Amino acid sequence: MNKKIKNFALFLLAAIVVATTASCKFFSPPKEVKTFRTLPAEIAVPAGEVPVVPLGKITFPEYLYNQQIAERGSDGKITLDERNLWAEPLSSTIKRTLPLQIAAHVKKNSPDAKIKDSVSIAIMRLDGVLGGDVEIVAYVEIFREGKSGNEHAFYFQQSIPTQGSGIDAYINAVARAVDALAAATAEKISD
Repeated sequence: MNKKIKNFALFLLAAIVVATTASCKFFSPPKEVKTFRTLPAEIAVPAGEVPVVPLGKITFPEYLYNQQIAERGSDGKITLDERNLWAEPLSSTIKRTLPLQIAAHVKKNSPDAKIKDSVSIAIMRLDGVLGGDVEIVAYVEIFREGKSGNEHAFYFQQSIPTQGSGIDAYINAVARAVDALAAATAEKISD
């Protein structure tokens, strides 16, 4: 009799584990992976024609190393969205795409430009509020070839309206904020 109770208890335990696991898959919210277009269509140039911008050190706030999309609450605290994720951490995307964006803007501003400067960027803030604005704050240093010092350093701060209330509008605003930083950096390089 004791063996039958043990077997029944094991069967019941296994059934509970299977039911719990199945319900978790059924009821957990789906995760959506988001990306943003790295080069706006109006500045895109053929791949072979984009000059290289040497991008040195680039730093980010800790929350941009996460894959979750960061949103600033009304209390000023950052929350990370567990349902909407970047395809990769935003820090990785920016490190890979920002040199291309800067170079494309330089090429647009002066087609014959040869880039001899290197750039270092410290992004201090890149977040926003759904349905509100995305804010980007960065410190940019441009190092001229053959010159010492960073007389071409500047702070960049801009608020970009999301132009909508959904997560897609927020993502487009993040992309426009990064592109605005690239355009401002390219303008300083072209000086």
